[in-house]
Amino acid sequence: ARESSALGILWIDVDQFKDINDLHGHAVGDEALKIIARLIEHTVRPYDAVARWGGDEFLVMLANASQASVDALGERLRADIAGCRSLTTPSGHVVPMSVSIGGYVQKKGDSIDTMLLRGDQALFAAKARQRNIYVSSES
Repeated sequence: ARESSALGILWIDVDQFKDINDLHGHAVGDEALKIIARLIEHTVRPYDAVARWGGDEFLVMLANASQASVDALGERLRADIAGCRSLTTPSGHVVPMSVSIGGYVQKKGDSIDTMLLRGDQALFAAKARQRNIYVSSES
């Protein structure tokens, strides 16, 4: 508010993470989280914030955000993770990964709780439509 700019969030959920753990073991599941975290870290700007939010979810907070920039980053992260072939089983088989992402851009007067709620609603919509998708709260 002090800078008169909007904050954006991306709420990211690893699709079928339980299946990765159940089928390939927790070590592979842990590696999936590490790979996704590195992909997010290398994609966002140095002054944006990234945190693990729960077991298989990440939250990205974007400074000076616009709807277009949040949508572009959400789609880019989704595509980069879906295209990643770095996760492998101990025997060398590639384990495909995907994420569902909900995006929200702060409106005037929004509290952080409102932003989190709207981002969560967008993520819920993404998971309801299908997996491996980005959904904006504006969709």
